[in-house]
Amino acid sequence: GIRKEYMSMTSLKEDLNHVAGQNFEQKANRKVSKTKTHILNGELAILARKKHLKQALKCFKHAEAKGMILDAHSYTNILNGYVRCGDMSGALEWFKGMVDSSVQPNIVTLTTLLKGFCEAGQLKEASDIFFHYILGINPTDYATTP
Repeated sequence: GIRKEYMSMTSLKEDLNHVAGQNFEQKANRKVSKTKTHILNGELAILARKKHLKQALKCFKHAEAKGMILDAHSYTNILNGYVRCGDMSGALEWFKGMVDSSVQPNIVTLTTLLKGFCEAGQLKEASDIFFHYILGINPTDYATTP
């Protein structure tokens, strides 16, 4: 049968925490949050591929308002939506917001932005992103020859 001390969830959680050596409930909540973020990112990726940027932004803002964990993949999916829709000023603004929010861009983020600038013929912006974020050089520090 069920042991008497496990009749309440509190005593069960305390026992699990003791056995696990860490806060079991916090670990479980982090896993649930990561799963929710993973599902959200899948939805955002689909919306971006279909160029449904307004809907993707709405989903992102809703998740943000609910306190969900939004990671580099979340931001990159929205960035991809801007790029696919040909809105490079919006893409750059979104990218700056990502950096300002202390979300570290990953290589997919940077290549998405580079691809968009190159396809739009905005090679100066592409080179600035390349030098600054990929090579770690301030674009104004390198000299070009005419």
